[in-house]
Amino acid sequence: MKGVLKITDAVTGAPVYLVGAMHYNPVSIRRTKLTLQELANAGELSAVVIESCASRWNSTLNQPTWVRNVLQSEMGAAAKLAQESGAELVLGDQPIEETSDDMGKTLQMTVDDLKSPLSGGWSRIASDVVR
Repeated sequence: MKGVLKITDAVTGAPVYLVGAMHYNPVSIRRTKLTLQELANAGELSAVVIESCASRWNSTLNQPTWVRNVLQSEMGAAAKLAQESGAELVLGDQPIEETSDDMGKTLQMTVDDLKSPLSGGWSRIASDVVR
């Protein structure tokens, strides 16, 4: 299927399917559902990894049902199919708190570099852009 990459786990030899997705996109939701249903029907679905962390996932689950229905996502579809098929659901993203901390530190470093053009700040920015 277009947008799905099949690879083999180097250690276990198990097939791994990576489903390309754009969050909240109807085509991505459909692709996710079709891929997981096909694997579940073939008895080949043992785990589903979604791009979320515990705090983000729990906040999604705590939304009112009508909000979840309006804002359908490929992650929600994947989680539902994992549950229905008995597959393990794995949250595969770092905690959002770490991401937020990293973003704050990077922003502060950028501001500091912008304020110090003669002390190497601008050359660090140029170096980052080139990388």
